Amino acid sequence: MSFVTNPATNPSGPTDDTLFDLGIRHIAAFGSACILLVGRWSFDRLNLQNLDLSWVPSLRALGIVFLALLTLHCVAKKPRISRNSYIIPLVAFLGWMMVTALWSPQPEAANEKLADVALLGIFLVSFHQLAIRIGTDRFLALFARYFLLLLGLLTASALFHLNLADTHIVGPVNRKIFVLGSGPNVFGRNMALLTIFLLIQMKRGWLTPVSIGVAGISTFLVLLSGSRGALLELIIGLLFTLVFIKRSVWLRIAIPPLLLIPLALTDVYQSLMWNPPDGTAEVEESTRESLWGQTLDVLDNRVMHHTVKNFHDSSRTDLFATALQMGMGNPIGGVGLGGYQWENPAKTVVLHYPHNLVAEAWAEGGGIGLILLLVIGIRFAWRFLPTIRSTWGLLSAGVLVSGIFSMLSGDIYDSRVLLCLALAWMLKHDSIPISPVAGRPQPNSGELSLPFAPRS
Repeated sequence: MSFVTNPATNPSGPTDDTLFDLGIRHIAAFGSACILLVGRWSFDRLNLQNLDLSWVPSLRALGIVFLALLTLHCVAKKPRISRNSYIIPLVAFLGWMMVTALWSPQPEAANEKLADVALLGIFLVSFHQLAIRIGTDRFLALFARYFLLLLGLLTASALFHLNLADTHIVGPVNRKIFVLGSGPNVFGRNMALLTIFLLIQMKRGWLTPVSIGVAGISTFLVLLSGSRGALLELIIGLLFTLVFIKRSVWLRIAIPPLLLIPLALTDVYQSLMWNPPDGTAEVEESTRESLWGQTLDVLDNRVMHHTVKNFHDSSRTDLFATALQMGMGNPIGGVGLGGYQWENPAKTVVLHYPHNLVAEAWAEGGGIGLILLLVIGIRFAWRFLPTIRSTWGLLSAGVLVSGIFSMLSGDIYDSRVLLCLALAWMLKHDSIPISPVAGRPQPNSGELSLPFAPRS
């Protein structure tokens, strides 16, 4: 479905924007996509000699403040309201979690997390207001395009750092690729998102094998990350996509094995590298292990051994049990923001979040925090589940994958992808914008379609 429609009936708004407005639109969409992927990256990670950058605000703080300034500009220039009220429970939940910092037993941790939650709240409000004033369809199409582009750049960066000549693909040489984007679980989730996004946006003709080939690259990076959560996200997202996409049954059946082709090609490349025409092999035959074999080793170790044969949940049960106990001890207001703490029996690791958004809301926000979070989830599910087939696309798949991630990994700030994409979905499919001129309701358009983003 094209977005190039009559401005009088399209919530994207008029098309006579100035060059400055065009720049604002692209910067806002690109900046919003960056916030979802930049994590907590700070400039002192550059490790520049004789230059202390610890005083410089983190990249996310600079980006969110800049988006907030763009929002103020758009609000002043284009006063417009929307009947979508999904932002209200989001702000209420984050606001309550900030209030709980007042009784946190760990002030330092509370202050750090207070900054996280405040930045997340400012970002979501800015995203909501920018979408309304720039135009829901127009803004979300650009946002989706830039988000997909950044995921592609993340994949290219991982491939650039991947050393196929190394005999241990998950050893010290290659391990650094799995911390791009805050860790193997986050990296794996991002690669799962890219795989599913590419299959959803798969075009007919010669672009079909290209989409499947690139999706295969991100698929084998998910497998190599060793993240069981990311593998689960990929499998569930892939199943929904294969059921909902409007392509031939035979192609949908063929897609899973076709995704393994890039992995097989790297295996061929390694074989040629280990057996050059001149007969001078750089790696001894006894130490050779193909990428295919190493991928199977990772899956056997992480999935079969630690999940099926000898179940190991990476202390998730202990983390959830601790969160449950903390909430039961403080059932109304919780222990306070940043108050969660779990120390493993060996006393070698202390974790400050339970790797589950619901458990975190209960432990630190108490019954009030849990109820507010449930309002967010139930309100979304009420609209999402009955229309999941008709609205299946980048936003729907993103909510599903990031929702699984937020139940298995990360803290409240790491849930920004879930909350942002859920807000975007509601803006797209549960809004009746009000015309700033005539005050008449304008019908929302159909499913978000990235290739037919609005002409600028």
